[in-house]
Amino acid sequence: AWRHAGTRPHREAPPASSRHALRDSLAVSLSNPKSLVYVVALLPPFVDPGQPVATQLAVLAAIAIALDLAVGAVYVLAGGGLSATMNRPAVRLWFERAIGAVFLLLAAAILADLVRRSGGVG
Repeated sequence: AWRHAGTRPHREAPPASSRHALRDSLAVSLSNPKSLVYVVALLPPFVDPGQPVATQLAVLAAIAIALDLAVGAVYVLAGGGLSATMNRPAVRLWFERAIGAVFLLLAAAILADLVRRSGGVG
């Protein structure tokens, strides 16, 4: 990563079609078992059995959807800004070198741990 930093041409990803984006995201969301666990585990304590349950669940669902949309919007904005920043050659070179340095530090830490555990180089 350090040696090849900045040498590879950055290729722009082809623009994705948004034609099926909503359908695909709904399919992923509805088939995700974590969503069901979230609803079953988190919502019941907030539902009063003495009141109409369907109305309460609808209100809680609307709140959850609004919060998800707000968080998703933040992710989209942050991702767009990060993408624009990472497309600048100087930033990309710095980032790739930083990743290379992290890999080298991890390798040195692993080597030091192996030497320490074995009692020295032998």
